[in-house]
Amino acid sequence: MTLRISAALYTLTALALLGSACGGEPAAARDAATEGDGRVAVDASARDARVDAPEACDPLTPRSPAAEAFVGPDGLRARLLRLFESAETSLDAATYLLDDPSLIDALGDAAERGVDVRVLLDPDQAVNSPARTTLLARGVDVRFASPMFEHYHPKILIIDHRLAVVMSANLNGFSMESERNHGVLLRDRDDVTDVEAIFTLDFEDGAAPPSLNCTRLLIAPNNARARMRSLIESASSTLELQHLSFSDASLRRLVMARAAAGVSVRVLLADPGWITGNASAASALRGGGVEVRFLRSLDNHAKLILADGATAMVGSENLSSTSLDRNREVGVLITDATAYATLSAAFEGDWLASAE
Repeated sequence: MTLRISAALYTLTALALLGSACGGEPAAARDAATEGDGRVAVDASARDARVDAPEACDPLTPRSPAAEAFVGPDGLRARLLRLFESAETSLDAATYLLDDPSLIDALGDAAERGVDVRVLLDPDQAVNSPARTTLLARGVDVRFASPMFEHYHPKILIIDHRLAVVMSANLNGFSMESERNHGVLLRDRDDVTDVEAIFTLDFEDGAAPPSLNCTRLLIAPNNARARMRSLIESASSTLELQHLSFSDASLRRLVMARAAAGVSVRVLLADPGWITGNASAASALRGGGVEVRFLRSLDNHAKLILADGATAMVGSENLSSTSLDRNREVGVLITDATAYATLSAAFEGDWLASAE
């Protein structure tokens, strides 16, 4: 089956498809994409023109090979360096922030050994300019993303057209050293093709809309909100969310509605000393019967949802209107049992280590 993504139609079909920020940079700068009021919202007609209408399919169908989940920061830099070093023909990377010297060097090394390396960055983050200058000098094709998005905020990699990575970690020092992030490695042909199609669409900025095979991606500002709503509404026994922040009022209401329906709901947020809005978010959620804790042992940069011990969402989407409605974001729905277990175990460890 084939699926063509549509900003307009995805919001109408996603329910049926699912079934019912290194260096000395300040915290505010590295997480500007959580809300932000800088640029005007993406024009709906321009946004909708970028993607086509879907045919019905089941994005939760098991894939082969199965996805592999990983958790940062422990071992994350080494994992990414191994991926960069493994590239033989092509390496694509899209990220909000790029400033980690070892990762920048590895991208340059790949280009110098003959790999076709393409990098796409948010145009408004100052830390990206030095990285761009360095990589251009080493033969990397580096571009700034279109300003049609309020923030260009995905974190994706594609290696040799055979492996894709979708994660919440930027390619910066904070993500490698002090932040909690999650990611998945995708080797299924359709998954890799879908991630690559979104990268190429953004990199070429005006390319024809991609044809995607029954994608399980969550792509903002197109289908991410609808699919996230559907995942939350589908929870019948357990629902866990681990996120940087939780400012979107409509999603808060959905989460509280699940708690009111008898679902065990737990939300893990970043320390309010870092993300100040989390204090009021926690108060509102607790008033709706939701258990809320704050992760303080690490900077909680996660974007993770777990439902009913079966379906996980991992990616770059924050629980904010900016992220879901005005940014470019990429996430993925995971039903692979081993990957889910890895993500669930990480959540449980962080929950036990967290304070109310």
